[in-house]
Amino acid sequence: MLSKLSYFNFTELSLTLIASYVKNRKQSVLYKEFISKQYEVRSGVPQGSNLGPLLFLICINDLSHCIMNSKKLLFADDLKLYLEISSIEDCDKLQCDLINVAKWCEKNNLVINVNKCKTVSFTKLKNKYNYTYAINGVHINSANSVKDLGVIFDSHLTFNTHIVTMRNEAYRNLGLIVRLGKDFNNPQVIKLL
Repeated sequence: MLSKLSYFNFTELSLTLIASYVKNRKQSVLYKEFISKQYEVRSGVPQGSNLGPLLFLICINDLSHCIMNSKKLLFADDLKLYLEISSIEDCDKLQCDLINVAKWCEKNNLVINVNKCKTVSFTKLKNKYNYTYAINGVHINSANSVKDLGVIFDSHLTFNTHIVTMRNEAYRNLGLIVRLGKDFNNPQVIKLL
């Protein structure tokens, strides 16, 4: 991160200040009444800090330069690559971009959690290309749907899965309200619930 800040002509004084802010940081995890041992944070930016988001954006600012073929959507630390696949060569282009992103991450000391990665083919065609994409030699799981920013997108873009999921969640919440509110006498409270 400091080398990237230097590239953007941050002064020596500001680099020293930011270095003192991010280096030698320790953290622990608190869960209920249990707290882990402290451990040194070797990468990343301080979460929950005022400078964290700005430093993170500076760190990933050049990520898009390594993506040559695909279009991309980037929201915080979530990257989506997409490309219209009309031939096996298009599959190879998308795989090439995955390789480039993996190399960029390695160069920048970031780890990709391949288990959280998915491929989804959005198409109405019955015969789609069966291509196995991989990151660092690990195959990316294929899925029929993916949840993004609270919306479930299925491979046919029908939103049926999203609608059923939202309906079921609404019924669960309604059942909870009915069970917990059965003894309430005030109609205004019931309306609020």
